[in-house]
Amino acid sequence: MKEELTDKMHSEFTIDRETEIQHSVWIAYRRMNKTKCSIEEAIQDMGITMSDFRKYEQSYLDLFK
Repeated sequence: MKEELTDKMHSEFTIDRETEIQHSVWIAYRRMNKTKCSIEEAIQDMGITMSDFRKYEQSYLDLFK
């Protein structure tokens, strides 16, 4: 039996743009720590700006307090 996601079910898997940016910042931070790439490389690869990075940088650091 093939099931398809309804619009309501599909909406449960979406996140707002700000949360997406925050997660991208966290991934960029992890990449920098793991590969020692530059901040410029990490944010470019994630498609975020330096402003985005600075906005959510502390939220990543707070995860490890």
